[in-house]
Amino acid sequence: MEPRQYRAPTSLTEAVTLLSASAGRALQFTGGADELARLDVGPAPTDMLLDVSRIDALHVLDF
Repeated sequence: MEPRQYRAPTSLTEAVTLLSASAGRALQFTGGADELARLDVGPAPTDMLLDVSRIDALHVLDF
C-alpha cells in the first residue's frame, strides 16, 4: 500500500481543488478517532486524508 497524503486546506477553494484532484479517493474528516476508523472501508481505497477542520467557513452556523 502506498503512503497516504495528509492535507489540511484552510479555504473551501483549496479543499475543492484537492477533492477534484483526488478522483474520489479522499477521506474528508474533521478530526477524531472514529472518523479515522473508516480508513480502507468502502468501495475504494483512500489515497488522501483531507482534514477540513481548519476551514473557517465551515465553523459558521447561520439561521
